[in-house]
Amino acid sequence: IRLIALLAACALPAMAQTPPRNGTRPAATAPAAPGLTLAEAERLLVERNLTVAGARYGVDAARAQRLVGSSIQPMQFTVGSTAGQFNEYSGTVNGVRAYSPANNLAVGLTAVIELGGKRSLRMRTAEEQNGAAEALVLDTMRGQVFALRQAFFGALAARANLDVARATLASFERTEGLLRRQAELGQSPEGDVIRFRASRPPFEADVAAARQALAAQVAAMAALIDGDALPAGGGAAYEVRGRIDRSPPLGLTRAELADAVPRRADVIAATRGTAAATANRELAEAGRWRDITVGGTVSRSRLQQD
Repeated sequence: IRLIALLAACALPAMAQTPPRNGTRPAATAPAAPGLTLAEAERLLVERNLTVAGARYGVDAARAQRLVGSSIQPMQFTVGSTAGQFNEYSGTVNGVRAYSPANNLAVGLTAVIELGGKRSLRMRTAEEQNGAAEALVLDTMRGQVFALRQAFFGALAARANLDVARATLASFERTEGLLRRQAELGQSPEGDVIRFRASRPPFEADVAAARQALAAQVAAMAALIDGDALPAGGGAAYEVRGRIDRSPPLGLTRAELADAVPRRADVIAATRGTAAATANRELAEAGRWRDITVGGTVSRSRLQQD
């Protein structure tokens, strides 16, 4: 008996390492999704969200427009010279001469003087647009954080629904086991077990629907955090961590909420956008003023006149 037990103990590791005869291997388990709390999700959104990043690039563009608007129109410097001269009589060309720049040269300088305060209005418009772009970043971040919180709490609710659906299915399976046991003991007919088993698909459908809803909410949350975070081979990008059974009180009165309205990011963005539009309108009205062009030219010529 001891010899048989020893041989069996030695054969078990070899059997565990031997692949199946049909050539199939066990499916590799997918890596566990990283856990994510609401605070961590908001931090990642601020760092990786593509919409917020695009709004930040808008601030850089507005600053560049301010530099362009603060500059004056450049002067134009011209240089001219006659390289050659010829005469034509009845279709015959004669008297061809070539000249060097020392024999003839013209130098000119032209400057545009803007009237109506166009340069100051351009600077003001660019500054207002810069402020509107900065406020738009905060408003964009506010909207994205709100959407993230909706997806996060939606994922928590979907996970709770999935737990309930799984618990209901487990209770159904226990009841089915009891009925099967009673049928085996002869205490109930086999038809009761068959009829009870026929009501199983709705419970399985509830579990599948809850699992699909959870995956959709997690995918929406992952898309808000980072579009590249969605797994290519399926599965969940993150595993939400949190509870929705307790919500802390806001601790704010209606008066405090009313006082906070002017400091909202969307209100600030709209106000600055209105100021930028007003400055742009004034700049357009300043276009009624005609600009003055001042120029001078110095020329020297020794060309033949025959």
